[in-house]
Amino acid sequence: MREPQFERLRSDVADAVRQPEFTTVRQRAGKVRRRRAATTSAVFVVTVLAAASFGYTVQNAPPDYGSLDPVPEVTCTADCSWPWMTASASTGSELYGLVTSCENCDSELYVSPDGGGNWQARSVPPTPGDVHTPRQVSLAAPGPGLLIWREQRVPVGNVIETQSTGGPTAGPTAPVSIMQTWVSRNGGRHWEQAAAATEPADAVPEGARPVDCDLVEAPDCKVGVLDPGSGRFSPLATQPTGITIEPGWTDQISVPISERLWVPGLDPVTRRPAVATSSDGGRTWQTHVFTGAAVMPADSGFPAGLFTPKIASGSGATAYAMTRRKDGTFDSHYTTDGGATWKAGESVESVRAFPGYVTADDSHIIPTYTGVVAGRGTGRYTQVTLSGMPEAAIRSVQITTEQADQPYLMPSSGAEAYLSEDGLTWQQVRVP
Repeated sequence: MREPQFERLRSDVADAVRQPEFTTVRQRAGKVRRRRAATTSAVFVVTVLAAASFGYTVQNAPPDYGSLDPVPEVTCTADCSWPWMTASASTGSELYGLVTSCENCDSELYVSPDGGGNWQARSVPPTPGDVHTPRQVSLAAPGPGLLIWREQRVPVGNVIETQSTGGPTAGPTAPVSIMQTWVSRNGGRHWEQAAAATEPADAVPEGARPVDCDLVEAPDCKVGVLDPGSGRFSPLATQPTGITIEPGWTDQISVPISERLWVPGLDPVTRRPAVATSSDGGRTWQTHVFTGAAVMPADSGFPAGLFTPKIASGSGATAYAMTRRKDGTFDSHYTTDGGATWKAGESVESVRAFPGYVTADDSHIIPTYTGVVAGRGTGRYTQVTLSGMPEAAIRSVQITTEQADQPYLMPSSGAEAYLSEDGLTWQQVRVP
């Protein structure tokens, strides 16, 4: 592989798989020394969810990237003093934020009914006695009142000094991390450890999102649901076929809550990008393979998320997919029939490892290494400025429902959180 292509893939891996730690955030603010816990984990989100520090070379065996949010390579764009919001999630009617008030303070959960104007404290799962504070947590809200708390536990003493890149030092002494998942059915008032149900679910419940079965390591399951009644994870009775779905697939999509489901992956034969779609909540599926895209090399050491399509959809059956070429350029694809057919769109260079999103006016927003670009349909992508959003801050965007006042959330992931009514004008979330 030519050196420029290698460096771009290396940058994409960094975008896709690193999870922020508070010491890293403060280091970016110039306040502390560089430290990071190297991590491995088993993916979330709904919005959710790849985690591992990028300090290894590509010759190393790839870690299990798990379900935590991708880390943005941004510096602090506002006051970096405490308190700090370390994770956030939204159902459309409620916004949740995990906050810490100092480097050694416990994490506190808050909920807001008005986009951060007013906050109420909620409970948090029991604190393990052998972990660092602040707690390493990813939040997801797959449905009304439902919260998933995904915690990365690093036992005390298992912290190593980092190189100037912010990654762990090379060598066999990387610390062991433990992933733990908690579930709340009442908006954080009560928590219980995640468990798998014995019976499959016919479809994703109305008003909810599908989840990655890797959260509970359910065998023979890639797409599941969190049952709002029992709080248990259930696999969908009908799983997508003709597609290999990797842990972390929910990190590759930005789609609103609806019966229409989008699941990215790879064709099991050719290893080219593919997407499975459903228009009835997961009862039936169809799969499309993007035959002109790059093949994921066997034993490359790169995460599959670099080669699976990045899916962004608006309301209805309209969606965009971005697939990688061999030279690192991305091709856009456009569908108006729920993924049954796709039209070739324009190519975009220097695309970052985030799925982009679709605005209220059906524009497709893509973060690149040279700024933010927008396109519509199969038309050209041009540079745009998002009002209220620092250019370097853009990352993955979660979309709730059309009924929400501010359906667009750019969740905090070691940086500020933002809300938007239309995906074009943004407002920073006030920390409680």
